[in-house]
Amino acid sequence: MATTSSVGRETSSGSGQPDAGARHRAEHRQPCYLSIDLEDFAHDYQRSLGVEHPRRDPGSLERACARLEEFSQTHLGGARLTFFTTGQVARDYPDIVRRLSADGHEIACHYYEHDQIWHETRATFRRNLDMATTYLAGASGQRIRGFRAPDFSIDERCAAWAYEELARIFDYDSSHTAQHHHGNPAAPLEMNLVTGRLREIDIYRHSLLPGLDVRVIGGTYMRLLPITVILRLLGRAFERGFVPQVYLHPYDLLDDRMQWSRYRELSHLKGHRRVYRWARQVQWHSIGNRGIWTKLEQIYARFVHPGPLASLIDVTSPTETDRDAANA
Repeated sequence: MATTSSVGRETSSGSGQPDAGARHRAEHRQPCYLSIDLEDFAHDYQRSLGVEHPRRDPGSLERACARLEEFSQTHLGGARLTFFTTGQVARDYPDIVRRLSADGHEIACHYYEHDQIWHETRATFRRNLDMATTYLAGASGQRIRGFRAPDFSIDERCAAWAYEELARIFDYDSSHTAQHHHGNPAAPLEMNLVTGRLREIDIYRHSLLPGLDVRVIGGTYMRLLPITVILRLLGRAFERGFVPQVYLHPYDLLDDRMQWSRYRELSHLKGHRRVYRWARQVQWHSIGNRGIWTKLEQIYARFVHPGPLASLIDVTSPTETDRDAANA
């Protein structure tokens, strides 16, 4: 008789062959893509608070990537992931990016630094995209096909020019959240812009409570919500025409607080602001982190991770020739 392990992987029957029911369940699982926003939290957080020399923490990134590789082998059948990586990470820790690429993972762009796009000018956005992709391509040896904005920060304040700049470089974007899908998730929305074509891989946004919209599913939502709610939301995303996604960060995956900014490192902040900014890290580094791997196991016992997000983009994606013609 077939048995199921604690992470939902079916084992073979006494004959040594997989159980027929287990094969059927595995073959008919719905897709759910797992991607990582690879950013140096210690550096980004201190930089955002005006620390003159932000601390860098490659060790936390290396530990998170190692655990993800192990998880991929044991629970995803070795399927490769997409790492939306900041240019700063590729600049400062090229060996990390190089190893991920050598292992077959997709390296995509998460901007140059972890800055919100709606606060940028078009000229700054263009310059930072070019710097980011130069570092990412140099470290990975890949053509960088995808983009995700920090904090999903493309909205009506910048969308008119941001998508044109993205189409100049990338095949797809995954910065847009929506409650209603435009059509077939297997054929992401194609935007024909003056600078080229761009595919949009939407992330489902669900109104959980009045005034509380959940991006399905990742980050704080993934750590705080119970697994029953998470599975229901991922199923709802599929029903609404979206390809479900799980997006995580290195700080979601670790519970050792190595990425914390020490209280003394925030000495330039005064009074309650210093206390608040130090304590604010609890949201990212303490609450729910220890349960994240169990939740991932339960998700991928129900869903299947097909591979990098670029696999959603078909062979008609823009080529370099297409872009050259569009920019002529």
